[in-house]
Amino acid sequence: MDIAKYIACSDEQLFLLIKEGDHTAYRILYERFFPILYAHATKKVPDNELAKDILQDVFVKLWTAAPTLDVKGKISNYLYGATRNTIINYYVSSTKVQDHMAVFTLYQNQVDNSVIDNLQLKELQALIEKEVGALPEKMRDIFNLSRKQQLSHKEIADLLNLSELTVKKQVANALKILKKKINYHLLLTILF
Repeated sequence: MDIAKYIACSDEQLFLLIKEGDHTAYRILYERFFPILYAHATKKVPDNELAKDILQDVFVKLWTAAPTLDVKGKISNYLYGATRNTIINYYVSSTKVQDHMAVFTLYQNQVDNSVIDNLQLKELQALIEKEVGALPEKMRDIFNLSRKQQLSHKEIADLLNLSELTVKKQVANALKILKKKINYHLLLTILF
């Protein structure tokens, strides 16, 4: 199809073409909606790079889910809703990570190290180091910069030329993996 015909298509017609795997229709829809959604997202999130990352997620999900996606009504409503939900999910997940770190810091500050058996502490430290070492390389590097170097997510993002959202996601994913790997009861036994 000629590009002029794509441009003349309605949003819903473009979406039907996208459902069939049409890359040009996807590009045209992206170019129509990205500026509008970007302006909307920058009002809701603290930085422009984060807004771009959120929209990237929205459009990637649109492309990957399109063949099975059943959009009722206008595609514009779907895109606004998807953007809103992705922003909400960002805030929910970043709040959860902050809450978990606050609880861990509280427990860590209440520990009387003289009571803890040094052998158990060394075993736990070795276990944590082993599991951190088993993380995927990029995730491990980001996690170590966050925890060992105590750099902020923004500092890590600048250092590694990544978005702050990517850094936050990598740290959150590392914490999820580590929680699964390290026996929670062992940690409680040592801390209390």
